[in-house]
Amino acid sequence: MVERATALKVGAALLLLVGAVGGLYVYQLGSNFEQPELRAVETEFGAVTAETTAVQSHVVVYNPNNESIPGAAAVQYEVRMNRVTMAEGSKGGVGLAPGRNEINITAELDNEKVPAWWVTHVNNDERTVLSIAPSVSVTGVPVGSDLPPQNRTITTDLLGSFSREEPRAVAIDDRTLLVVSNQTARWGDADLERSPIVVTSRVENRHDELVRLDGTEYRIEMNGVVVGNGTTDEGFVLQPGESTAYTVRPAIDTPRMQAWWVSHLQNNQTTRLSVEVYGVVERDGDRQRVPVSVFEREARIQSAFLGDGNTTVEPVETSDESLSFREPVLVGTESDWGTVGERTTDIESRLVVDNPNDGEVGQLLRLQLDQQTTINDVAVANGSTTTGTLDSGTNEFTLTSEFRHSTVPAWWARHLNRDEVSTVVTQTDAAVDVGVTTLDAPTEDRERTLETDLLADFNDTSNRAVEQNGRQVATITETRAAWGKATEQRAPIQSAVTIRNERTRSITIEDITYTVQLNGVVLAANRTVDERYQIAPLSTRTIDPTFVLDNSKMAAWWPTHVRNGESSTLETEVYLTVSSPLGEKRVKVDSFSGNQTVTTDVF
Repeated sequence: MVERATALKVGAALLLLVGAVGGLYVYQLGSNFEQPELRAVETEFGAVTAETTAVQSHVVVYNPNNESIPGAAAVQYEVRMNRVTMAEGSKGGVGLAPGRNEINITAELDNEKVPAWWVTHVNNDERTVLSIAPSVSVTGVPVGSDLPPQNRTITTDLLGSFSREEPRAVAIDDRTLLVVSNQTARWGDADLERSPIVVTSRVENRHDELVRLDGTEYRIEMNGVVVGNGTTDEGFVLQPGESTAYTVRPAIDTPRMQAWWVSHLQNNQTTRLSVEVYGVVERDGDRQRVPVSVFEREARIQSAFLGDGNTTVEPVETSDESLSFREPVLVGTESDWGTVGERTTDIESRLVVDNPNDGEVGQLLRLQLDQQTTINDVAVANGSTTTGTLDSGTNEFTLTSEFRHSTVPAWWARHLNRDEVSTVVTQTDAAVDVGVTTLDAPTEDRERTLETDLLADFNDTSNRAVEQNGRQVATITETRAAWGKATEQRAPIQSAVTIRNERTRSITIEDITYTVQLNGVVLAANRTVDERYQIAPLSTRTIDPTFVLDNSKMAAWWPTHVRNGESSTLETEVYLTVSSPLGEKRVKVDSFSGNQTVTTDVF
């Protein structure tokens, strides 16, 4: 645009020059004077520095007179762009020889004026009126005048190619997060500090998780010159399926347009314009860029400021490739018991995560880990953690879950009902936090089997004598025991005791007493008084008492079991009160009485 202004400026200046010199010639030679003719003007940019731009003009003037026109004229001129004075110049002592004359004129544009002109151009809908105001004077001769300004209009459309109606997917690893459509760009109100670009888009969440942005980070380059970079606070929060009109305002730092002007001329009046706007999220009070493109455009600008003044803007195709990303993988999990409290016991899990990403993506990722442990489908423990930034390669983290003692009666009842076999499942769910949203990451559940055999010693086929006063009155020939239907409140043991009466008279089992303890926690201390069993002389009978344990007490037993390294001592005692002609005696049932060690290995 300055080139066009210069062309008009020089042309008008030379016409004044010719007119001035002609006036002087008339003054000296009278009526025989013939007006010189302007035959050609060629103008080009010369040396460009950070401060000035040289405009070099080569002018051809034909003098039809037989005598020289002495160099007594002076030419002044001023170039304005939207009323911003861009250049001022003058040349004195101009003379013309007869015939063809070549005149070289150099003017300097003040590059510091470019930002001021740029503001007027943007705020005037990318429209500039270029005005050249020439004047002439002749030394010692009352000839001088100001010619009418020469005006022309220059228009551009730098952002026209940035609008796009068709939808564009914003994806991570080919998983679409957002669809951006109806995207437009226009200039905001420019001033000497900032020239904002207003970008408005329709944004729709196509992901199955919430997507959010807390702002943006942008970069605007013209020929590699960073003319704008910074952040904005405009953001959004979109639930799956929601959409919104989203506006961001990246801005050019207006003073940097002086550096652009220099690069534009040094690059043969060609500019590669690029605008990149990326999302920003806030984490732990810090703002962090996420490599998700909100707006990305490039255009090629070609001008001919000293030619026909045309300016063309052609869009440059940009890639819509998704962010390259590979899910971190949970490659190892080890768990052990931690602190044992009154109501809960900590489960400390060491998680080994492999992160195959590096660079910007690798530093962005965090893992949200949720872990749940079930025993026999009863949820007994859960915990969660969010990791810090993942390093490339192997990472180790600790996740603490709380095992609730109150859950023991429920899963223990199922343990008994399943022949003292339990299935322990630890499920770890991993979600990759990529800042703008979360993505599921593959994990594998851990499954283990927990087995006990608490009634193993209760099944016995050896003969046990029952004596009174040194005389055998009966023989216990067999004992058996099996679990009945357990609930969270009670755990019945259905027993069978086969007794042979060795006497010729009947004997009676008057009552049965039993106690059961686990690590000192009393599960049963009962006496059966409603059941009496009579055994005929010299005959055999099987009695079937039921021993009922308080299964709710297992919640109190469990922390003692863990503190003892998952080991417990089971103490049982069963007594029969036998009435015979020899009297009454309380007899221990040895196969139902004794101590045994119960161990588990949950992990």
